[in-house]
Amino acid sequence: MNAASLRAAGVLGVVFALGAVSGAGGGYAWLRHREAAGQDDEHHGFRDPRRLRALERSLDLTPEQRDRVRAILQSSAGTRRQLAQHMYEQCGAELRTHHVEVSTQIRAVLDPAQQARFDEIAARQRDQFPFGGPRGL
Repeated sequence: MNAASLRAAGVLGVVFALGAVSGAGGGYAWLRHREAAGQDDEHHGFRDPRRLRALERSLDLTPEQRDRVRAILQSSAGTRRQLAQHMYEQCGAELRTHHVEVSTQIRAVLDPAQQARFDEIAARQRDQFPFGGPRGL
């Protein structure tokens, strides 16, 4: 191969890489936009807009049906949350114990500043996820 061929292959490789990066970035931005759209004023605090959108698409709901299904989901949300909380409390004891053991082992590896940051992350996750579920940390 001569120098011109190598240069052309290099340029082609760079163009390909830039295209892949921009495609991935565009896809990520699109997904974030769709996620944010599910949390707009249309849902008035409705906490399960993805489920409603999935039902709309799958069942081809009319606007009236969509509104009625949204009302059903909203009115049942409190009961659903209570039942899920009860299930987590009854069935999650072993998982919570394991979570505490793993977190203790991780904290033992960290210096004091990292431990403080670890505790902040864990607290944020407890606030963010239902019932303080041990997702991640």
